[in-house]
Amino acid sequence: MTGSIANLTLLNSTEEECIPFTQEDPISTKAIKATCYTVLMLLSLLGNAAIIAIIAKNRHMRTTTNYLIANMAVSDLLISAFAVPREMTEIFIGFRGWLIDGLAGAVLCKVVYFFQDISTAVSIQSIVVITLDRYTGVVQPFREPIVTPKRRKFVIALIWLISMGLHGIYFYMARHQRVNGINICFFSFEPAFDHLSASRIQFTIFSVFLIAIPLTIITVLYSLIFRALRREKSFWRNSSSSLMKIRQKENTKIIRKILAIVFLFVICILPIDILGFLFLFVWYKKIPCGMDQLSFAAKFIFYANASLNPCVYLFLNDRYRQGLRNLFRKGNECFPREGEANDSELKTL
Repeated sequence: MTGSIANLTLLNSTEEECIPFTQEDPISTKAIKATCYTVLMLLSLLGNAAIIAIIAKNRHMRTTTNYLIANMAVSDLLISAFAVPREMTEIFIGFRGWLIDGLAGAVLCKVVYFFQDISTAVSIQSIVVITLDRYTGVVQPFREPIVTPKRRKFVIALIWLISMGLHGIYFYMARHQRVNGINICFFSFEPAFDHLSASRIQFTIFSVFLIAIPLTIITVLYSLIFRALRREKSFWRNSSSSLMKIRQKENTKIIRKILAIVFLFVICILPIDILGFLFLFVWYKKIPCGMDQLSFAAKFIFYANASLNPCVYLFLNDRYRQGLRNLFRKGNECFPREGEANDSELKTL
């Protein structure tokens, strides 16, 4: 589920029974939570910045797949810059708490949630485009790629525009108020719409367009890709063409790496998506006790995706690891000189 759905469900649920999210944690618990978020933020900032730098410094890495991975890294940086500091603030000043007062506080209330939540939309759309690119490369290798170098900038810009358009409603929903001397930032559709019904509608729209449809497309395309890879493997098994065998092996390696990214995304988004559904459709009248800790765990797993993605790239790709090592070597070339890399290397992630 997207961060926007998390905000809608976790910030706007009925809070009458156990008064969830308002119980004061002991200082030791606050310290542990803040430490966990700090680790996530540092890993994400350093890891995603390194991924962007590696791709920027080596022209051989500037493939469509790597540009889209860099695009995901930029979106993951938004989580570190906006979402995690906000969560840490709430740990110490209270649920919905906001540090800044006045017009600046009202503007930041809208901007912070807007930019942190377009991250998920950018990531899932980037994964879909990567899958389309891999599908063309494997199933239709002799046709022009869907995302050519000339179209790449347009596609990336379109991904961001769609994400911003979907979350534009935040500038209406996010509201900043001062209650009992405390600044709060919260989401509300009132007074124009019934809050519960509107939240359910938005949850459904976001779940369908940012989760269900993209994952369905990814599943169908990868089914076709795996079928094509099986056919290729059978065809080239008895062939003497070493070049085609290398290509088939490289295609398989790349697909595995991308699938690892997809799998990680799904694992990190499922807990908060399920929790969001429960809040809006099951627990909307009576919230069970202990939901503050459960929501922390779900959000922590969700935000962890931005920190774990760079680890996946570095763990599964030796060229990323080499690039990371060379980032710390002054005066050395980042990668082999022109002509030193073979065709199979140039097609790696």
